[in-house]
Amino acid sequence: MLPYFQKLERDVDFAGPLHGTGGPVQIRRVPAASWDPFTKAVAGEWRAQGHALIDDMNGQFEDGFAAVPFTNDGTERWSSARSYLTEHVRRRPNLAILSQTEVTRIRFVGRQATAVEATRSGELLLIKGQRIILTAGGIHSPKLLMLSGVGNASTLLPLGIPVVSDRQGVGANLQDHPSIYISCFMPTEMRSSPNYIGPASYLRYSSGIAGCPVSDMVMISAGRSGWHAVGRQLATLVPFIGIPFSRGAVSLPSPDWRVEPDVCFNFLEDQRDRTRMVAAFRACAEILMHGSLARMIDNPFPSAMTERVAKLSLPNAPNRLLTDVAATLLDTGISIRTFLMDHFVNEGPALAALLADDRAMEEYVCGAVVSLWHPSSTCRMGRHDDPEAVVDSRGRVIGAEGLIVADASIMPNVPTTNTNLPTLMVAERIADMLLAEVKGVPARRAQILDNAN
Repeated sequence: MLPYFQKLERDVDFAGPLHGTGGPVQIRRVPAASWDPFTKAVAGEWRAQGHALIDDMNGQFEDGFAAVPFTNDGTERWSSARSYLTEHVRRRPNLAILSQTEVTRIRFVGRQATAVEATRSGELLLIKGQRIILTAGGIHSPKLLMLSGVGNASTLLPLGIPVVSDRQGVGANLQDHPSIYISCFMPTEMRSSPNYIGPASYLRYSSGIAGCPVSDMVMISAGRSGWHAVGRQLATLVPFIGIPFSRGAVSLPSPDWRVEPDVCFNFLEDQRDRTRMVAAFRACAEILMHGSLARMIDNPFPSAMTERVAKLSLPNAPNRLLTDVAATLLDTGISIRTFLMDHFVNEGPALAALLADDRAMEEYVCGAVVSLWHPSSTCRMGRHDDPEAVVDSRGRVIGAEGLIVADASIMPNVPTTNTNLPTLMVAERIADMLLAEVKGVPARRAQILDNAN
């Protein structure tokens, strides 16, 4: 896999045998000297706990804290679209980008995938091809496979879906990184600059829990909690389990493609996950309430992405005005701020009460744990004789022909941290395999048919 990480990277900070410098995806870091005051203070706490500063998180794999490698050029994210869909690529005659289009299923003739069925502005499209490459992610790749007849026959047949390939692993083995949030109010001198890019640093550490591997945990330090004025006043610590044991599932409630799949992450079902998440939350609370950082910040509280917070997070003019007013009030004085924090900002229990009651803390953590947006492993790769495997090591769907999956769903286990670059690596590797497979065979353009039956 290393050659494909090297192929995709354009690392502006590091070279050498573990890094790429000529790829399409720019990688950079915020150096420690430029970290925001909150992150510098948190790093001081980590150092006091015995954790060392690591120069290169992508090249040194021991425990420690480091500058986070970003796919960011300093002003905006270097997304896969920005990296790969250049003006030159967009001019290719064999590429058609269809916006506002939703795939409904894959069509088969026998076991051969022959076309993609999609809808656009209410019209049905049939896109024919020699090979169909599915990259809809850890949630929707299994959904589309099941809608198309690839999945557990015992669940597809009752829905009236003809079975093309009976693979019980489709939708199973769902993994993600369980995470939780704890935030605080920062005085003016602790706040980040307007051009802040974060989180700037995170800690990789070992939980020490029996049965868990080393370097199984991560703690993120974020010196800003949102794009708006209130978000700039709040800092957040985000611990997550890098190597979870709990497994969930994606299932199909209906044969209607318009119905979203049922998704059960099953976070913290495994006791090892529950124990580690509670310990991580407690560690973050101790940093904010009892460490040297406690003298620099105010009003630490357990935070969550509630419905109200989600609505305020939408970048629009009304939210900007509302948060500007709220931020002004929060800066008025400690009495007003404490009242506002207790009654409007913090929707959870008091942090001190949780620290004093182990049962209450465990109940809170189990109820507040959330996804880190890294769903994966629902179409995992494996041997043909493995009943839980969905694709082989080349991404080819077992029991079907001409159908390849090339996204995070095929990973046997969720990577220890973010899935962005590992997913691009998977795509690069499978692309190379496909090119080698068809070398010398003339390529045929996909055929797009409107109003197809």
